[in-house]
Parts: sequence; C-alpha cells; structure tokens
Amino acid sequence: MIKYFLIGFVIGIAKIIPGVSGAVVAIIFGVYEKGLDAITHFFRDIKRNSAFLLSIGLGIFCGIFLFSNIIKFFIDNYYLLIMLLFTGLILGGTLNVSKNVKKDKVSYVIISLSLIIILFLGVNNIFNSYVIKNNFMDYLVYFISGFVEAIGTVIPGVSSTALLMIIGVYDIFINAIANIYDINNLIFILFFGFGLFIGIILISLVMDYLFKKHKKNTYDFIIGISIGSVILMLFKSFAYSFSSLSFIVGFLLFIIGFVISYYVDLD
Repeated sequence: MIKYFLIGFVIGIAKIIPGVSGAVVAIIFGVYEKGLDAITHFFRDIKRNSAFLLSIGLGIFCGIFLFSNIIKFFIDNYYLLIMLLFTGLILGGTLNVSKNVKKDKVSYVIISLSLIIILFLGVNNIFNSYVIKNNFMDYLVYFISGFVEAIGTVIPGVSSTALLMIIGVYDIFINAIANIYDINNLIFILFFGFGLFIGIILISLVMDYLFKKHKKNTYDFIIGISIGSVILMLFKSFAYSFSSLSFIVGFLLFIIGFVISYYVDLD
C-alpha cells in the first residue's frame, strides 16, 4: 500500500494547485476507476477497499498539509505568474480530453450549457473573496466549499482549487490548511471536511452511473466546465496591476503549462 500512499501524496499536491485536476492525476497513475469502484462498491470487499482508500486518503492529506505553505507563498508573491502557469495547465488538459471525444450537435449543446453554468456561478465572485461573517452563513459556505472540492476530486478535468477561486473561498482554504492549529481554521476544516465527505460519496455514485451509461456526454459536460474555469481564471489573473516583465514571463509560463498538460497521455 506504500505505492498508493505515494500516488495519493502526488494527488494531494495537485489538488491545492489552481488549474490542476486531482482526478486527472489519478487517471495518469491508473487509480481513478479503482478509487471510484472502491467508493461506490465499498461493501463488496470492505477490507481491500478500506486499505486502498486509507492509503490514498492519507497520502492526499499529507501532500496537501506539507505543501500548502509553499503554494501559499507563490500565490502571495507571484500571483500573475503562478495563475497563468496553472491556467495553461488546465487549458492544455481540457483540449487533451476534448480531442479524444467525438463531437456532435448534442455534444456542443451540453458543452455550451455547462460553460454557461460555470460562468454564471463564477461571474459574481471572480474578483472577490468570501468575507467571513461569524454567523451560520459561514458554516454553510464552508460545507458548500467542501462539496465543491469533491467535484474536482471526483470529476476528471475539473480543478477543485479553480472552482474554490471562482466562488471566492480559495484564500480561506489555503490559509486554513497552512495554519491548521488555529481554532477558527479547525472549524472551517470540520465543516469543509463534512461537505467533502458527503460530496465524494454522492458524486462518485453519479459519476459511476454516468461513465457506464453516458460516458461521451459526461466528458462533454466536463469540457464545458473546464473551458469556463479557464475563462474565469484568466479574468481573475489580470484583475490586479502587473508589470510588462511579469506579463511576458507569465505568458511564457502559460505556454509551458499548456504544452506540458496537452501532451500528457492519459490512456
């Protein structure tokens, strides 16, 4: 199970990087369908599935916990550069998935629909972060944030950190992980974790059904969400002032990220 722990560790690092899909990393390492099966058919072999999920889950937790401060440093000090790099990564990964999916009229309708949904959800928060109000609304937002994290955890090609940025809670998330011993952060993690747990179970059941019955159209929906995430992340990247040098370096990093993810073979 050491192998699965190490794979989980890499997935954990990927999950806190905006623009990188933890589910895609799981596909690359060949554990995505195994994980989906272990969750949706847990009671068929409790011992085997428990060992697998525990190893992967512990690795993911360690990856997130140990690298959160590093990611926070780059976000705080090199925002435009790191955002453009990650936007290139998600765009390349999206086009990589898209080129292997045959398109028809229904495909374009589904892609357009999911694109509109993600733009609608993100447009009001693209330049804002959620402001903690110290009331019940905070707990509800924390729970929803965990559910959003589950979306990127289970659905390939969707970056949960990109979605957290879109709804304005990424800063709260990364700060809570980086300063886990603060009581307020522990409250966030508790409700976030509960939303994540519920979300993973529900979304895994849905994805298991969709991949078995409607695989092509499911990928169409994923592509639309990913394209919408790219658009919103680009707007968010240029929301603040930047120098010409930062733009040039950021553009080069965008190209590098795109090339890396586009030419990754997921088969």
